[in-house]
Amino acid sequence: MSALSPVLSQPRVLHLTHTYIPKDSRILKQITCLSQNYSVFAIGIGDDDFSPNIPFLSNLRVISLPLLSRNLLSIPRTFRHFLSLLELTYRMLPLALKCKPSVVHCHDTIVLPLGLIVKLLTRSKLIYDAHELESNRNGLNRTQSYLTLLVERFAWN
Repeated sequence: MSALSPVLSQPRVLHLTHTYIPKDSRILKQITCLSQNYSVFAIGIGDDDFSPNIPFLSNLRVISLPLLSRNLLSIPRTFRHFLSLLELTYRMLPLALKCKPSVVHCHDTIVLPLGLIVKLLTRSKLIYDAHELESNRNGLNRTQSYLTLLVERFAWN
């Protein structure tokens, strides 16, 4: 069975995040709980201790992808963030479409445009679960905050 081969008898929930899932306890709790009744696929990014595929349960598939744009420290943060968005979309979209989700669950603003594309192409439901509006998050400069708010507002409908 491949890393994304779905269990066809159950609805499929796709989790998308810009974090390393095996170290994100909030996401781990959600996907582990959901995997009791749904087929769950989670796609995140790798960290320095990169481990490509980590299956936990029979109804749960976790894939961590290396993100090359994270290493471009010499370019401005706002531009690097935009490159990360493009790279995430390019790398995650084929995997997201392959699992044919019923529900797409986005944990971060950076994967929200990807979630919206998957929703439109698969006619799935979209959940944006950032726990706060990321445009109000500390650590963003004015430009990043404004662009994040535009993405959030565009996807709200």
